[in-house]
Amino acid sequence: MNSEEINLVPEKVKNGMITKHEAINGICSFVSKNYRLYGLQKYDEDFRSDLIIRLLEKGPKLLDYYNPEAGCFMKYLYYTINMIIHSKIKVLAKDSIKEKINFEYGIEIEVEKEFMYKKLTYSTLNEPKVPYARKVSNEELITALREISKKPGDKRILVLAMKASFYLTDEKIEKISRMYNIPKDILFETIQLCKSSVLNRAKRKSVVEERRNYAYTQHKRFSRMIETLPQDQNEKIIETRIKYTKKKKKYTLRWLEMNHTFEQGYLFLRPSNKFIADMLGICERQVNYYLSCVKKLREPEKAEKAE
Repeated sequence: MNSEEINLVPEKVKNGMITKHEAINGICSFVSKNYRLYGLQKYDEDFRSDLIIRLLEKGPKLLDYYNPEAGCFMKYLYYTINMIIHSKIKVLAKDSIKEKINFEYGIEIEVEKEFMYKKLTYSTLNEPKVPYARKVSNEELITALREISKKPGDKRILVLAMKASFYLTDEKIEKISRMYNIPKDILFETIQLCKSSVLNRAKRKSVVEERRNYAYTQHKRFSRMIETLPQDQNEKIIETRIKYTKKKKKYTLRWLEMNHTFEQGYLFLRPSNKFIADMLGICERQVNYYLSCVKKLREPEKAEKAE
């Protein structure tokens, strides 16, 4: 068939010269051979094959919807094919976006898993946790601590151990007990009591850490999405880039603010100076003094590391 014969197809079907099935086959054959007339040279063979299949699926409806008063059949066929092309492009774009989102989500999951795996301590992973049984009452503990605090000697280590109680291991507690001749049971009970005082803060810290990690993954996600955007100055692409940039800025600021909070120590799991002072029977100012002495001792070490 040529273009003149294509224009005569509706009339031939109406006069019974050819069937609708023969007409559709002839139209598909014409489109397949003359695909350049419809701008299909920009697409691959798979795309063109899908378009021919879509024409075959339309079947008799392609001829039924044709109105001779609106123009010749070739124009109608041209607009129909263009409509199929745009519909197909939308489907491909939708599938591409889904695939991209799934890929990026997979990367985020991997980043989160990697972050969590780094936090695992494999040496103690399979060790069963033994429930802690108290051996000393609160009154006995406070009395013993106050007696220790009245003795002459360096109390900085005891105050520091209480302040860092949440992060001390059993081995470190035993070592402090031996070095400073503090009864082991008393020191263990002291550390446990200090840990109990910050349990609510531990839950809060866990929530903040989760938010910080989520903000970081979103920051990375939108960074990747901005990088993968085409460099065209298309209006839609410019709008998308602005939208992604705003979201990236929002999550970046949130992530940096939470990191700053952790760096400044606002969410460190430490008992208050007042709590330590009450347990030792000393004033809060003395606890501050002992802690500032420890900081001064550490200043030369930090300077050496910086060099």
